[in-house]
Amino acid sequence: MNPHVSGTPNCRLARVRFRWLAPLFRKEIRLQQNAIILCFILTLLQVGALLLCLRLPATDRAEIDTLFTFPLWLHAIFIPLVVGASAVAEEEKVGARGWHLTFPASKFAQWCVKLLVASTFTAVFAVGVVRFWCWLGVYLWPWSQEFGGYSFLTCSMNGSSFVPLTISEFIGLFVALYASSRAPDSFRAFLLASGIAALIAVCLSCADPFYTGVRLFELMKGQRDPSFHSDIIGQVFLAITGLLGLMTVHQVAYASAILAALLILLILVSSFRSYRILDGSTRHSWTGAVKMFVPALMAFWLVFALFGGIEEWKLWEEAQPRIQRIVKEALEKAGQNP
Repeated sequence: MNPHVSGTPNCRLARVRFRWLAPLFRKEIRLQQNAIILCFILTLLQVGALLLCLRLPATDRAEIDTLFTFPLWLHAIFIPLVVGASAVAEEEKVGARGWHLTFPASKFAQWCVKLLVASTFTAVFAVGVVRFWCWLGVYLWPWSQEFGGYSFLTCSMNGSSFVPLTISEFIGLFVALYASSRAPDSFRAFLLASGIAALIAVCLSCADPFYTGVRLFELMKGQRDPSFHSDIIGQVFLAITGLLGLMTVHQVAYASAILAALLILLILVSSFRSYRILDGSTRHSWTGAVKMFVPALMAFWLVFALFGGIEEWKLWEEAQPRIQRIVKEALEKAGQNP
């Protein structure tokens, strides 16, 4: 018997069973037309900034850095928020959300497709596009402090430390996806997600999580006095210095990463629970935003504090051979001069 013939009924059964996938993917892609238009506009703005920077003399380094990086931050901040805000609220706006939930697929399966499409758009339009322009900036202006030096942009967009910005963009996407399931249209969902993001940005600017991670690493390595000035969350960490003293640096890093992952998972679970309820009204949207603000802020803080400690650990590892050589030379001199 021909195996291809015997397998034909199974293939037909699979096509019948999952034939809802293709129209569902097409629908999700059409819902992201706002993100596509915004990405096109920001790309035009980036091209214009590039042409303007190429016309400037090399001595205007500050202007080149500012002009070239400003559209990048717009990409990194607004694309995930627009993608997440359009994922559910656009269905609510046209009145198709309840109809799509009558599909033979489960609500969880449809939400997973929505999450997959939104994550793909974020990975391509936010992470991928920003990464490409950063590589181009490094190639054109290797002397730039924004791309080749030790600055916040470097720690976020260049080298291996590009990871925390990527994780932050996906956290912003998940928060916007939650806001989208609580708002009647994509514009209000975008305003709600932007409000949460702005408040988180203000708190992070005051908390300074990246350098708190650096200082906590130095504290665990005995390179800093435990009484150093830190933010409120850092002081909470210092209050459990005894617990940190019982853990290695790797254990603290793993624990922070697991806690951040659990907080991100909590945001996703809350987003799905809100998505499957069709009778959610706008009067509860701000209440839900307050509930979502706390885990999102903690997840952002842990991500940047974790990678702050990782960056300091890299510098510490690079300095160890030089320190050992200096100590060895000092011991040899001491042995020669008793």
